[in-house]
Amino acid sequence: MFKKGDSSQPLWLLLLPTPPQRRTLSTLRAAYGPCLTEILLRASSISSSSSTITLLDVAISSPQLGSSENAGKDFFQRAQNLIGQVYRLICLICAEQKIDIQYGNDVDARILLLYNTDNLLSEVSGRAADRTFSNGPITSLQSLASCDRPWQRLCSTDSERGRILLENFLGGRSTRTGEEVLKGLIVEKYPDGQVSDSLDGNLLKNDVLNNVPLQYHDSVALGGTFDHLHAGHKLLLTMAAFVLNPDDSPEKVRTLAIGITGDELLKKKQFREYLEDWHQRQATVEKFILSLLVLGSPSEISTTTQICPDDHGKIVYNKLPSGLIIKYVELFDAFGPTLTEESISALIVSGETRGGGKAINEKRTEKGWSSLEVFEVDILDVGEDDGKGTSQGGQGFEEKISSTEIRKRLYEKFSGADG
Repeated sequence: MFKKGDSSQPLWLLLLPTPPQRRTLSTLRAAYGPCLTEILLRASSISSSSSTITLLDVAISSPQLGSSENAGKDFFQRAQNLIGQVYRLICLICAEQKIDIQYGNDVDARILLLYNTDNLLSEVSGRAADRTFSNGPITSLQSLASCDRPWQRLCSTDSERGRILLENFLGGRSTRTGEEVLKGLIVEKYPDGQVSDSLDGNLLKNDVLNNVPLQYHDSVALGGTFDHLHAGHKLLLTMAAFVLNPDDSPEKVRTLAIGITGDELLKKKQFREYLEDWHQRQATVEKFILSLLVLGSPSEISTTTQICPDDHGKIVYNKLPSGLIIKYVELFDAFGPTLTEESISALIVSGETRGGGKAINEKRTEKGWSSLEVFEVDILDVGEDDGKGTSQGGQGFEEKISSTEIRKRLYEKFSGADG
């Protein structure tokens, strides 16, 4: 039986060097395609042999995210563009190579962005940077290297850029956690691609530190079905974490409210027999978001979880060591906590749900509450490569990021129906 979420899952880390300045599916495929293809094939083989899903943390060197003079929503858009395009590339490669839960060889990829990867910041500035972004989804190389997440395999590109990034990571890991943590760690190098216009990582320290932390919110909300968590869901959840205020001072109250559609609203979904119930979907969302926001090993995540009866259904609470409270709320309508908690100030939507954001703000206005700032995340449903023709993944790639299609493939697999 192919198991999802098993505690013994293989855990890998891939360090990717700075991406091309022009970040399209084509340029990112040229830069990262060879490396990602070999790693995904290797990881899928492990998944198949171990009957569990290999977890792959993908950390991308991204100093350019701190170089813009306008780091508000422009920063949000640039970050989601990079993360979304890399998720697209991963899905495309998986479709081409038949890597999927349908084949019993799935790989669960999660993307983090790294700044300060060249170790050029001064000791004082480095400490300030770590205080600003101590955890994901954007974090410093020092924070990533010093965390105690128990990766068994460390992967990088076989290039000068990859070598420097790998050496800086290993240096930081051995210095901050001791040589013992490196014992048993398998280090592998994979083919590098072609990058002709990557940005120089040697940015001024003021560019990195002063321009990034702008336009954040103490209370953020988003909602969805989150059935068979896929790349589109991951992008939505990741960008919600981006909008959160990174200030983790004890007096600061920060909340992330994640609405998850209740089972009662999903009775008419296609292939409902393969639909995950609310508890399964909540647990998967929780595992993913905590993998971004707490870099330590799962056994040392200080969270308290309880299910509370409520007028709006089940609620699961996590309280993180940083003080951040994450609430997973069962939804029975399109509004959820946005109409019960006035303190929420930001809403994350996709292009498909922007109308819902407008409706929520209209309702809040009627209550005399402030409107939410709405951040829109791209829809990852592309079947073409930058508009230049059908991608090699074809329909398989498009199916990969649809919960309905995932359930359909599971139905075909277990019922013996033709594809």
